[in-house]
Amino acid sequence: MVLEYLFFDKNQRQNVEAYNHELETSDTGNGKNSSVQITYKDFDELECWIVKYERNGNNETTAKQSSEISTYICQEFSPTILTDESSEYFNKSLYPLVNKFERLLRKFLYLKVSQCDEQKFRSVISDIDQKDFGEIYTILFIDNNFRAAARDKIKKLNTRAEMFEAIDALQESTAWHILVGDEVLTIIKDNFDLLKEYRNDVMHAHNISWEKYKKAKKLFTDANDALERELNQLLQYPSVTPLSEKTASTLYEKMMAFNAGAERIGTNMASALEVFAKIAETSVPKELSANLEKMLQLLASATFPTSDYQSGKDIQSNADGEVKENE
Repeated sequence: MVLEYLFFDKNQRQNVEAYNHELETSDTGNGKNSSVQITYKDFDELECWIVKYERNGNNETTAKQSSEISTYICQEFSPTILTDESSEYFNKSLYPLVNKFERLLRKFLYLKVSQCDEQKFRSVISDIDQKDFGEIYTILFIDNNFRAAARDKIKKLNTRAEMFEAIDALQESTAWHILVGDEVLTIIKDNFDLLKEYRNDVMHAHNISWEKYKKAKKLFTDANDALERELNQLLQYPSVTPLSEKTASTLYEKMMAFNAGAERIGTNMASALEVFAKIAETSVPKELSANLEKMLQLLASATFPTSDYQSGKDIQSNADGEVKENE
């Protein structure tokens, strides 16, 4: 398993060599000296250089050991990563879990939606397979009416405390709440942002650490187990209480409202989350933390002051840049 790092100058060379000397002579904890082999590549008349770490084996234990080296090197010396085969191993190991999760989730949504008005929801069912993770998140977990009402309310308020209080008084009803409920598959409802983040790391071949790999593996394993249990329950005991016509119509409107521009809404939500999280670290009292999620949703919607979500008009983004998720 190979790790390679590029340095553009010699400023850190002595420190890296000192760390490598300790690494080569240290005990791994199992009574044997470290098996890592370290080599350097220099370029004539150039300041840049490469350090390479090689360890035999291609398994989780080897990946963990290599990842520990990678974490230290990156944190202490900030090189450019050329090769990280420990992350490659983690990506490949997580891929089947991520793939299984997406398929199980779509199957679950198909079955739940099929219990509604079949004719009305046929287009929704056929479209689910075409949605990426970001769009599915937007459709299931964002209440457009709540966003609009919250935005209108805070226009008349002056302090953060008043805004939190006003938002907390509003009722939020997402498509997930109507379709699935708040007591079922809470591991997905409460962790969908993380599931999306880990999924993107895998699908886009991001470099990830051993710690992140462990968390992702456990979360996807647990989520898949929960989905399989719920699917078995759903197939054995189909719902005998169909949605009322009014509730079904509300659900349909929620699931169709974001068909246009859903990805850009998700992108702006991510931008709002990042900005407000930095503020929250130093400015928001702990007693108000329960309302953070609703405020974050509000901030995301504030980036679209004149958009008409329900009509499906094009949404103008004020976020810096746009990141599009791929299947």
